[in-house]
Amino acid sequence: MKFERPCPISLAGSPERYRTLLLTWFEGARRSLPWRRQRTLYGTWISEMMLQQTAVATVVPYWDKFLATFPDVEALAAAELEDVLSLWSGLGYYGRARHLHRAAKQVVDLLGGDLPRDREGWLRLPGVGPYASGAIASIGLGISVPALDANARRVLTRWLIAAPRELGDLRPFHLEKIGAALVDENRPGDWNEALMELGALVCRASAPRCDACPVRDLCRAHQAGTADLIPVPKAPVATERVHLGVLVIALRDQVLLLPPGCGPAVVPAGSGVPVRRDLTGLHRGLWGLPSTPWLPDRKSAWRAGIWRPWLESIPGIGSLSGSGDPVLLGKFRHAVTRYRLMVQVYGLQLAQGLPSDGDGAYPTSKTMLKGGILIPQVGQDDTQVRGRFCNLRSPEQPVSNLVKKGFLIARKSIV
Repeated sequence: MKFERPCPISLAGSPERYRTLLLTWFEGARRSLPWRRQRTLYGTWISEMMLQQTAVATVVPYWDKFLATFPDVEALAAAELEDVLSLWSGLGYYGRARHLHRAAKQVVDLLGGDLPRDREGWLRLPGVGPYASGAIASIGLGISVPALDANARRVLTRWLIAAPRELGDLRPFHLEKIGAALVDENRPGDWNEALMELGALVCRASAPRCDACPVRDLCRAHQAGTADLIPVPKAPVATERVHLGVLVIALRDQVLLLPPGCGPAVVPAGSGVPVRRDLTGLHRGLWGLPSTPWLPDRKSAWRAGIWRPWLESIPGIGSLSGSGDPVLLGKFRHAVTRYRLMVQVYGLQLAQGLPSDGDGAYPTSKTMLKGGILIPQVGQDDTQVRGRFCNLRSPEQPVSNLVKKGFLIARKSIV
């Protein structure tokens, strides 16, 4: 039988005292957010999924637009995944959108469209873990359960710990147990939101504002002057610099995109081993620009001539583009997890109104815009995908932030 070791650390005051101080502060300090003003269980669920690893200010316009487009779980379940990803485009961490879509279908197909009414039911849905289930259950259903995100855990740890050397005595299950004991049974949602709000606005990871904290007299880290040392800051993850070339092929005001799952359009000779070649998991469900792999050598990614053989392999594109190579439009930096990308953007403006040849072997610009164009996959014999043209200013297809940055440069230069 497994026994839990009792926690040798306790709160500096009664739970009631903490609740009174924090909830009184929250009544005057809480931010006015749309999912708080329009409180529904569905809206709470969507907000919690969007807020994972994403700043509140970034989420607000996405939440508004998402709820306007998919106002309930039935609408979300009936939508095409591509439409959900398109609305999510720019918010990042696209697995959250895919989980939301799967969960909505599960709710409609298995639960008759009724959202779960307890924490255990939420835990059974894709993408909903211990924190999110607690937040949804307490905020959306009024159930007395804890919801400990990174902000809440940091606050509790500082309340309990006076010196970094004591951190080893505070196990995760201790924090869960103390967090559960602190929840206000009459206002569980308000308590959990207040705890997270304090961590976001006052008890920050760096430079905590202890002078503005309503609970500072009951905070051991503040009393010991060690708040900025608790928890012990994690060592920064080593970053890796990589280089990438992307190509914007424009026809009128439209730009060619490759469908989800495509590999690099161009693999430069002599470029060495790519840092990353397969992006299907990272960009699953997203359309992209023709590109090189992620390369360690900037010279390999930054030669305009590397695109010509690939362009000539696409029926019709070679004729539409004439004999010139793509031109350099600009560059930008982009971060993806630990990678720091330098992205070189090339552009190619296709001729308009090219007539088809007599046999119809080459598509005209008109048919390209309407039906797309078949594009061979590099290194895959007889494998083709259908690229499609989208509006440069408002693409219908879901695209990543990296592609959107490429579009910004292209709009200034070639259209």
